[in-house]
Amino acid sequence: MPIDGILLNRVVNNIKDELPLKINKITQPTKYDFTFDVYGKKRTKLHISCHPVLNRIHFSDLKRQPNLELTHFLSILRKYYDGAIIQNIEQIGFDRIVKMTLSFRDDMGVIVEHTIVLELMGRNANFVLINEDGKIIDAFKRSGNFESNTRATFPGGMYTYPDALNKFTIDNLSIEDKHISLREKYEGLSPILAKEISFRLETEAPETIIETLLTSDTLYVSEHDFHILPLTHLEKEIQSFPLMAGLDHYYRDIESESNIKSYTQDLLKVIRRELKRSKSKLPKLLDELDRAENSEHLKETGDLLLSYHTEAPNGLKKVTLNNWDGSEITIPLNIKLNGIQNANDYYKRYKKAKTSLKYLHQQIEITQDRIDYFTSLLNQTEIASLEDAQEIREELIEAGLLKEKRKPSQKQKKQRPNYLLIEFDDKTTIFVGKNNLQNDALTFKIAKKEDLWFHAAQTFGAHVIMKTDEITEPKMELCAHLAAYYSNARDSANVEIFYTQVRNLKKIPGKQPGMVRISSQQSFFVNPNYAIIEPYLP
Repeated sequence: MPIDGILLNRVVNNIKDELPLKINKITQPTKYDFTFDVYGKKRTKLHISCHPVLNRIHFSDLKRQPNLELTHFLSILRKYYDGAIIQNIEQIGFDRIVKMTLSFRDDMGVIVEHTIVLELMGRNANFVLINEDGKIIDAFKRSGNFESNTRATFPGGMYTYPDALNKFTIDNLSIEDKHISLREKYEGLSPILAKEISFRLETEAPETIIETLLTSDTLYVSEHDFHILPLTHLEKEIQSFPLMAGLDHYYRDIESESNIKSYTQDLLKVIRRELKRSKSKLPKLLDELDRAENSEHLKETGDLLLSYHTEAPNGLKKVTLNNWDGSEITIPLNIKLNGIQNANDYYKRYKKAKTSLKYLHQQIEITQDRIDYFTSLLNQTEIASLEDAQEIREELIEAGLLKEKRKPSQKQKKQRPNYLLIEFDDKTTIFVGKNNLQNDALTFKIAKKEDLWFHAAQTFGAHVIMKTDEITEPKMELCAHLAAYYSNARDSANVEIFYTQVRNLKKIPGKQPGMVRISSQQSFFVNPNYAIIEPYLP
């Protein structure tokens, strides 16, 4: 959900308490997002987003990877504001408009002041840079032109604020308001906050509600909704966080989901395409195998035609002969061939069918492996983190199923696979492979021969490695539940889990990464329970 004017008021006041702030570095992690590394009383990051849905401003402790591409707007920001000082920040009324005043020295050493205006208004969100004369230097989202009579955000034009709505401010709230539309009367209210205030007016004094809204520095999160007071009317579980940390927490999860969904879109398309092809191919191969395995009648027909070839001269489409058991049989013929030639044609078809048996068995095995493999990839991708998805992309590129997007000139350092590492205690470390590349690395590069290996039986899933000096039931149980959860069987009941020492595993030549052959193993059963593994997940 977006930040409304009331919540924004508390964010702005929190930022104001930290001023002045010197801008040390400006980056642009995504198309819509900008991060100012700043320091004043402490070093932190001021995050600004013009995303159509997630537009906002707040302090952030998250490390975001900067985009390698230098956009035009980022170059303008850096040109003017690298090293600048944020002197003031204010909100225009309770509207979703924030005005920041920045000072810096120009090329002549003269101190000048510029203004940044953030219009955090949904899909119209904008980030406007204004010089000391009130003229627009540039805007994240340009609109209009010099000749336009409507409000414009165009370089060189004079900046004007969006039209005010002329509503009351929330400090005028009264008991009589519980039966009216609060959003129509008061500025800065989102639908969810208006409902909460109406709900509270039934039992709380307006002054109490006003004080909370104007002083709260706590963010209360109820699933997908949040605000600076508990949303009690939703009757859902509520988590509380310090304001800035809460916004970081909420948007980190939302951004992660959004980024993963965007990043995996083409991966899922390729995986589903290949899975569909293999599933479509398998019944055809099985049908061919059935015909090949039941081809003795072709040889018997050839024998019959050879014995009675004089009764099947050229030009016949079919011939009816007495079979070896005395019954009559009608045999289709090639009108261009005589009896002996038609017999030889049936022998050839019989030989071809028998010869194809080995090939068909191989193709069925390969196709079934591909179905299992792409089913596994689909499962891995659907629960992948962004780092896991990047490794799945590498796997598909190496398999020739995806083209590499990276430019040849951009050489990136090879990083270790993003496997899950759990420090169970000072004697035990557990590793979990969440995709095929991670499984391969864990089992054949990181694990030692005496380490224990866990895997869901008869299905694709995680390789779980346990390094320990002491094997206990709780450790075994955790490893088993991890193996079950990160497998195709995680929604099943009573899942069998294999476990063995790594010394009993061997790679299968020609198979996909992570495929192993087990020489000996033991097993036990678990009912997958997310509550058991949740405390150990990042």
